[in-house]
Amino acid sequence: MTGFAPLTPPPRLLMGPGPINCYPRVLSAMSTQLVGQYDPVMTGYMNETMALYRTLFNTENQQTMLIDGTSRAGIEAVLVSAIEPGDKVLVLESGIFATIWGNNVAAAGVDVEVLPGTMTGPVDADALQTRLANDTEFGLTAGICTTSLKYAQHFKAHAQAGMVMVNLPTAGVDYHVPFGGTKGSSFGPREQGRYAAEFFTTVKTSYVNA
Repeated sequence: MTGFAPLTPPPRLLMGPGPINCYPRVLSAMSTQLVGQYDPVMTGYMNETMALYRTLFNTENQQTMLIDGTSRAGIEAVLVSAIEPGDKVLVLESGIFATIWGNNVAAAGVDVEVLPGTMTGPVDADALQTRLANDTEFGLTAGICTTSLKYAQHFKAHAQAGMVMVNLPTAGVDYHVPFGGTKGSSFGPREQGRYAAEFFTTVKTSYVNA
C-alpha cells in the first residue's frame, strides 16, 4: 500500500450556507485527547456548556443539554425558544424550508398564518407590506412611501384604514372629505360622509321631449 501524506488542507474562506470556517477555539478543542463520558473532567465541561446555553436561550432550566444535529435542528431550537403558546407567527411561503419552519412552530402551539408564495421565488412584496400594515386593531389612517404605482394601488385597495396616504404625512385631511377609521378606530357613521357627497354634487334640471 502506498503511503499517504498527512492531511494539510489549504486555508479557505468559506462563505456559503455550509460548510463554514470553524472557530479556532473549536479546532483547538477538537485536537485534544478524548476522555470518557463519565470522566469528572467531562462532567465539568458539560456543566459549563449547559450554563452557556442557559444564557443563550434565556432559561433557568438546569437540564439545558447540547444535542448534536443539523443546521435545521439549530433553527428549530431557536424558533421554539423564542415563542410560546398563543403567539402569532407569520410564515412567508417562499420555499420548502419556510414550510418546514411553519410546521415546527405550529407544533409548539402558536397561531400560524401563511402568506402564500411560490417554492421558487420570494413572497409578493406588496402583499407582505399590506399584511404587516393591517396587523393592528386600529385603522384610522395608513401610509406608504413608494415609487411604484403597482404597490401604491395595491396598498390603497387593501389597507384597512379610513384614510390612505401615498408619499404624504398620515396626519391631516381636507375638511370636505369623510373622516373616520375602521376596526378599533371606528364608531358609527364616518364624519362628514353625507356632507362630503353634497359638496361634490351639482343639481341640474333638464327637460326632454321625446
